Amino acid sequence: MESLVINTGSIGLPFTETVEKTEANPFWAEYAVIRIDDGRLGVELRRTPVDQSSFFEMLAASTMPHRDWWSGDWTDIT
Repeated sequence: MESLVINTGSIGLPFTETVEKTEANPFWAEYAVIRIDDGRLGVELRRTPVDQSSFFEMLAASTMPHRDWWSGDWTDIT
């Protein structure tokens, strides 16, 4: 069996639509695993949670420009 991971965008920056019909960054990473097994192709979509408190601690300690503005794009939609 062979596996191939393809990142079609930013794995740690997914977008989703909120109830208010705006885009937001949820606290998870998304990716797909494509498998070929006995000549059969399979695609498995995966989602991995991101620890919110660790994320904001890391962001606060960073020197990233506009980090306060950028942090407003993240939302808890669980």
